[in-house]
Amino acid sequence: RAKTDSKVDVIVVHKLDRMCRNVADYGAIKIMLKKHDVKVVSAVEQFDESFSGELVENIMASIAQWTSQNISWEVKKGLREAAERGRFPGVAPVGYLNDKKTKLLKVDEDKAPFVKMAFEFYATGKYSYESLAEELAKKGFKSRTKKPVGRKSIEHMLKNPIYYGLIKRQGVTAQANFPPIISKKVFDDVQEIMAQHSRYADRSRKHLYPLS
Repeated sequence: RAKTDSKVDVIVVHKLDRMCRNVADYGAIKIMLKKHDVKVVSAVEQFDESFSGELVENIMASIAQWTSQNISWEVKKGLREAAERGRFPGVAPVGYLNDKKTKLLKVDEDKAPFVKMAFEFYATGKYSYESLAEELAKKGFKSRTKKPVGRKSIEHMLKNPIYYGLIKRQGVTAQANFPPIISKKVFDDVQEIMAQHSRYADRSRKHLYPLS
């Protein structure tokens, strides 16, 4: 708004890190604001338009960037360590529930049978993602929002190794310490069927567009 509204001459922020989280962005914003004679005022930090004030301001922006990066690093580190210990870091995938006491996943007795059914049905080779979604919807399978589960969700679920007990998160691959819903053989069978369907789709596209 400062670019187009000449009435704006001051922008008030609680702290500089609320305006941006890295020095490069902050510098670009400051240059733009100076062109329009707009000042930045912090509600809790003290600095002015002098050279020393700009130095303090730049230091604060650098600290904000370091803080943001450090928090991000700590979060990722925590997620990696959880995965290494066999815990699933994050919201439980469909078929499981987060156990707040143990910090582990527990089988969702309502949804897990549908997950198992999805893998077993697809492993027959008779279903596409769409037809499988339709079949599961007929049997009462719904998302957490009580809506029918769509094609993309089915595809994502069938590709997720968590269901046979393997965690892959944050660059970590580890054996889960909670019960699997399917066997690794069923998972591998599904991956093979998916690969076959993909190869068939590729051949079909080449047949339709021979010059592409």
